[in-house]
Amino acid sequence: MTHAIASQHATPEGVIDLARGDPSPDFLPLDAVRDAAARITADGDVNLLQYGHEPGDPAFRELLAATFGGSDGDPERWFVTPGASAALSLICTLFAGRGDGVVVADPSYHLALRTFRDHGLQVRSVPSDDGGPDPEAWAAALTEPVPGGGRVALAYLVPAFGNPTGVTLASERARHLTEACALHGVRLIADEVYRPLALDGDPPPSLAAADAEPASEVVLALGSVSKFLSPALRVGWIHGPARDLRRLADAGLLRSGGGMNPFTAAIVHELLRSGAAQERLHAVRAELRSRRDALHAALRRELPDATFVPAEGGYFAWVRTPGVRIGVEEGAGADGGVAEALRRHRVVVAPGMRFVADARRAPDAAERARLSFGHEPPERLAEAVVRLAAAVRASAEASPT
Repeated sequence: MTHAIASQHATPEGVIDLARGDPSPDFLPLDAVRDAAARITADGDVNLLQYGHEPGDPAFRELLAATFGGSDGDPERWFVTPGASAALSLICTLFAGRGDGVVVADPSYHLALRTFRDHGLQVRSVPSDDGGPDPEAWAAALTEPVPGGGRVALAYLVPAFGNPTGVTLASERARHLTEACALHGVRLIADEVYRPLALDGDPPPSLAAADAEPASEVVLALGSVSKFLSPALRVGWIHGPARDLRRLADAGLLRSGGGMNPFTAAIVHELLRSGAAQERLHAVRAELRSRRDALHAALRRELPDATFVPAEGGYFAWVRTPGVRIGVEEGAGADGGVAEALRRHRVVVAPGMRFVADARRAPDAAERARLSFGHEPPERLAEAVVRLAAAVRASAEASPT
């Protein structure tokens, strides 16, 4: 019997969608997941179907710490969640109140911005360069008064292979940003879902590493298996101070519902225990490297005037097309019919302005787009850039001089 399951994304026939942030179907290890589920249910332990331990199964947290924690192997500093997005929402619920402020880099992950606004938080952004957010502006934003009498409760970064920029914070920049948060008592959410996906070497250290004091006392790092194993499993984690994780475990949501996704977490536990998850991660990194190289080569060949920071990991390239407002959403003033040109050439990109909290902080975002190399194979990526280049040329020719 087959089951028709609706996907979050649906791309029309003949269109190449470079806006997608979901993994390629080639990355999804259905056989390995099925085998792991069979193994964990083979001994008939019905407790697999019970409410789970609030912070997650201790053995699973210990394995997460050993696999992804580097020098930080303390399982008490790890908390299992149903993906990184739910972790972000839970942190906003427990550690900020409606009307409080959250400091972000501009540009930043657009759906994190949406989550903050859903929680009634006031988003304040700081400008970024190719190394990440400006440290002085960041420190100043942490201390500025929040209209209405709230406080700056949180800050948010994607420090490794960022979404949308692909940038990884240098250690000195990261130290300045985290120390500023520690100085002012602001919890820093480090969205590290792309950190395992280093393509040219080892992953950078987590901002939540226990030996990175005082940052380790304020950083809550988010992780997930969604980008290399499966989004549908909805398994992620928070890595951070044990005192904060105990507060999360004591939340009403968990006291009532128990641990989050204990059954699928048990599947991921088995995939890690058997080494299947690590094998899949290695294979995904190799394939992403090939796809990244294909996208970069096509951009240099087809759009020689475009600029971008070469991606060293993750899923994305943050591309600028000088003089062409490729980064403006359809219906929002795209010059020269950019949106129409993209539609006519059957290619989709994520417009740069989608990732901006305050356009004053990211003045070139209207000329930028986020291109994903995570979903399509190399030959399709090359064809997508041919179509993108044709759309850019058509738009530039149609623009008034």
